[in-house]
Amino acid sequence: MKRKSNLQRSRSSVVRPRSAGKVGRRPRKALQGAKNKAQRRSGRRYSRNRKSSRSLGATLLSPPPAPVVLSSVYFERGVTAGAEWRSSNPPDPFSAGKIKETIFDGWNRIVREHSHSAHSGASIRAGDGVSYAKGFFRGAGIGEFPVAPVALKGKAVAVVCTAGEEYSLYSVMEQLTALPLDEIVVILYGPADGKFYRAKGYANTIVVFMPELTDADVGRALGANLADAETVLLVDGNAPVPAERLAEMLEMTDGRADITLADTPDNDSTFIRRNAVLRFQEFLNATLDRPELRTNSFSQLPLALSRHALNTLGAAVLTVPTVAHAMALLKGLKIGLVRVSDVSPVQRENALAKSAGDHMEAWREAMSVRGGRLEFADTYRNRSVLGGTQR
Repeated sequence: MKRKSNLQRSRSSVVRPRSAGKVGRRPRKALQGAKNKAQRRSGRRYSRNRKSSRSLGATLLSPPPAPVVLSSVYFERGVTAGAEWRSSNPPDPFSAGKIKETIFDGWNRIVREHSHSAHSGASIRAGDGVSYAKGFFRGAGIGEFPVAPVALKGKAVAVVCTAGEEYSLYSVMEQLTALPLDEIVVILYGPADGKFYRAKGYANTIVVFMPELTDADVGRALGANLADAETVLLVDGNAPVPAERLAEMLEMTDGRADITLADTPDNDSTFIRRNAVLRFQEFLNATLDRPELRTNSFSQLPLALSRHALNTLGAAVLTVPTVAHAMALLKGLKIGLVRVSDVSPVQRENALAKSAGDHMEAWREAMSVRGGRLEFADTYRNRSVLGGTQR
């Protein structure tokens, strides 16, 4: 009988190592089964890893599974409400302001009904209000425009400070007017161009023109001081944010948090990939015993503050957002996070120098409250020998 070559044997069988037990060939079906089992195991590991990475951000970014189903219910209720509104109103002309009021009132009734129902355990999100608004437009048979209903217990005011282009301000105002805000305070500085008349064209808007102003943080602090509301929303006049995201910030600050920060996408990257400004921000949070905030800070807009937070901190401290952030942590205010964008904010050319100075000032304030070591014990030196403390 002709012997098979080594190459032929290697193609038709697999020889187990001695450590595996008796040397011999394994059946072809067993080999295929082992291969499939290994693939299933690796697939499960890959799936679990992908799921865990998504779920890490899901607490801030994505709604829980159950309310997603409810959104379709609210869409249908919006369709019904829109059809009823259409049947009792003439086709043309219609007022966008009155339509928004109708949508806001209808959504507030739904939230009140939900809070008194037996199923109030399922939370209503700001995104559900947007679904209701889209359904209303569908039922009414009219074109959509930005509307983001959110049920608030108290008054809400937005503050915008800008010296940028007129179109940027227009984009920001279009998103703000979609919210149930009682007032919008616009602080304008720089050259007096069409921005002033653009801002004056919106209802419930106060426009303050300060040509001598050079720092937007000072303008926002002034606007926050002028705002008479339970919730104050500070936004960047050059960077529009979708109204639905802003509604989430208002909703969180209205009852659950004293302050709501814009969660930065830079938290998804590793520490070494972050720029120096973000490292300053993360190190400040870590030294003030709030490492879970990572790179999030008052210096990144939008920012929402409750009346309790403003009364505790004072509007003047907002002129240096990093110091205001440190004081909020030192005073133990409740802070929430909402992801408003998947794009990292662009840093200004002088951002590093300004950030370094602001963080030094913040650490000085913190040391005046918690001591020179910020309550970190010195475990290497016996300072009591020289009459000092261990702090």
